Amino acid sequence: KVLAPEVTAARDAWAAQGVPEREALALAQDAGRATIVRAALAGGGSAAGVAAWVLSFASGPLACDTSEVGRLVARVEAGTLTAAAGKQVLAKLAAEGGTVEGWVTALDLAPITDEGALVGIVDEVLAASPELVARYRAGNAGVLGALVGALMKRTGGRAHGPTLQALLAQRLG
Repeated sequence: KVLAPEVTAARDAWAAQGVPEREALALAQDAGRATIVRAALAGGGSAAGVAAWVLSFASGPLACDTSEVGRLVARVEAGTLTAAAGKQVLAKLAAEGGTVEGWVTALDLAPITDEGALVGIVDEVLAASPELVARYRAGNAGVLGALVGALMKRTGGRAHGPTLQALLAQRLG
C-alpha cells in the first residue's frame, strides 16, 4: 500500500524515536493518539513504551493530565510497577483522573521489593510444591515458570520480578 508523503514522514519520525514500525504507522495515521503520546512523553518513559501503552490500553479520552501516562510507563519500564498493576492504574487515570502515585497508593499496587517480606512467601510456596522443586533440582528449569506463577498469585502480582528471581535461585540452590 502506498502511503501519502505526510504519513510516511510522520511514520519515519516516530520510528526515529525508537517506536516499532507497526506502532509508528498507527500514530502517523491517528493524529489524536499521536498528540496523546507526545504529551505523555513529557512525563517520562520511552517513546516506544508510551506509544505501545497508548495504542494498546488508552482507547478514549483521558481524565488525567496526559503526562501521567508517561510517568506510568516510566515506572513500568523501571520495574517499580508491574505491567498488570500499570493497566489497573491506567484504567483509573483514564476514568477518574488523578496521579500515578495516588492510584498506586490507593490501590496498594506498589511492588514488593523487600527480600525479607518475600523470603517467607518463597519458602512457603517451595514447601507447598515439593514435586516442582524436585523436578527443578533434577534439571527441569521449565518448572520455574510454575513457581513464579504461584508466587505472583500469592502476592497479587506485586512481587518484584528481579528480586523474586534472585530469591528463587538462592533458595533452589
